[in-house]
Amino acid sequence: LEALSSAHHLDQIREAMNRMQAEEKAHSEQIHKLRRELVASQEKVATLTSQLSANAHLVAAFEKSLGNMTGRLQSLTMTAEQKESELIELRETIEMLKAQNSAAQAAIQGALNGPDHTQRDLRIRRQHSSESVASINSGTSHSSMGSS
Repeated sequence: LEALSSAHHLDQIREAMNRMQAEEKAHSEQIHKLRRELVASQEKVATLTSQLSANAHLVAAFEKSLGNMTGRLQSLTMTAEQKESELIELRETIEMLKAQNSAAQAAIQGALNGPDHTQRDLRIRRQHSSESVASINSGTSHSSMGSS
């Protein structure tokens, strides 16, 4: 009986050892699995960190570009406003000169059409003036021929 009891006891010990070995193997496999997952997670973290860094550089470059474009737009807006102001000023000057020209033409017409100056008098004066120039030229030509 004692032998049977010892054999039974040995079977229980073997069974307990087998269970312990199976549990140890399962724990070991679980540890290996968790280590692989940890390595994969660390690689993912490294990849995401790298992508985040690259994105941060892109954002910084975009912000710089946006700042430059904003400055250029402000400059162009100021230039456009200055040019618009210059155009308005030039238009006002043109209108003022047109008004002065019209006033001057009216004054000239008024002077020409006044009671002192008739068209006949002006025509005669012009003809007389042309004849005078012609006679002066003619006299100068004769006198230079005679002096030669």
